[in-house]
Amino acid sequence: MRKTIVLLTLLLLMIGSLLVAETFKFGVALGWVVNDFGMAFKEEIEEQLNEIFPGCKIYFAEANYDPMKQSSQIENFVNMRVDALFVTPADPTAIVPALLKANKAGIPIFVADSFPNGVQVKTIAMSNNFAMGYYQAIYICQQLHGKGRIAAVNLPENSSWYERTVGLKMALERYPGVKLIAEYDYVPGGIGVLTPKQAVKNMLTANPNPGDINAIWCSWDGAAVEAAEAIEETGRSNEGIIVTGIDGFEQSLDLIREGTPLKAVMAQSPREMARTLVKCARRLFDGLPIPSIVITPVYQFTEEKVPEQGLGPYGYDEEDYIISNPQIMSRDL
Repeated sequence: MRKTIVLLTLLLLMIGSLLVAETFKFGVALGWVVNDFGMAFKEEIEEQLNEIFPGCKIYFAEANYDPMKQSSQIENFVNMRVDALFVTPADPTAIVPALLKANKAGIPIFVADSFPNGVQVKTIAMSNNFAMGYYQAIYICQQLHGKGRIAAVNLPENSSWYERTVGLKMALERYPGVKLIAEYDYVPGGIGVLTPKQAVKNMLTANPNPGDINAIWCSWDGAAVEAAEAIEETGRSNEGIIVTGIDGFEQSLDLIREGTPLKAVMAQSPREMARTLVKCARRLFDGLPIPSIVITPVYQFTEEKVPEQGLGPYGYDEEDYIISNPQIMSRDL
């Protein structure tokens, strides 16, 4: 009889632990999934949540860069009473009212890629946006030996991403011989908005002579890819115009490998952001201390140092690859 009671007790404890694991409900509000960053983050956070919280329920919502849509999705997660909310903001300022509702409901918030002001966030994992823009500008200025004419394609829609442009302009203050002679602010979805490729072609047309434009600094990889294509399509490849980007998309790394005008990319770590946030969530539920902000690594890839092909979206951001390739993954912001 005593043995039976002990066995029943152990069985109940096992069932209880399984029920506890299955009660975790997580809302993942993705600002976008249309590029390598979004796909890599989604893939990694799903894998990490399933591994660290066995039996949990994961609910995804994707906003396609629409902060109003994302705000509504966050409010739906609040109404569902999820146990934690993971967010990549379409715009960290515009979604603040929705995040405040999660605060009011007592739902822990974990944010990747951006910094929403005025919200109680448990942990933010993000790149140093200012530094990425700054060091790409320094790279250009050094390649030009401190003298030249450059253009820029900016992304002001997201306040955190615009800090990259602030980094560009502060870096140029160190190099008075490098002049910013043209820039374009890209706002996706606006009426009559030019694509980055169209904008760069216009810049090249307005500056038709060799040496009129020596480099094009781009706030993100999509623009950098289009800028490189614009240079080639207008027959300006032989002028040595330098293009830089920020992200780490596989397409942009391919263009670096192929020797196109795209020469340098500041490559982010979305998989590390996801790993960090899930680990911090686990620690929070275990009553352990967690950091309020983690600046995740950024690697500068150039023709001299770029990961091999075939790794997939942000494959270089896998833990095993980082450890086994220190000669490539050495530059870390």
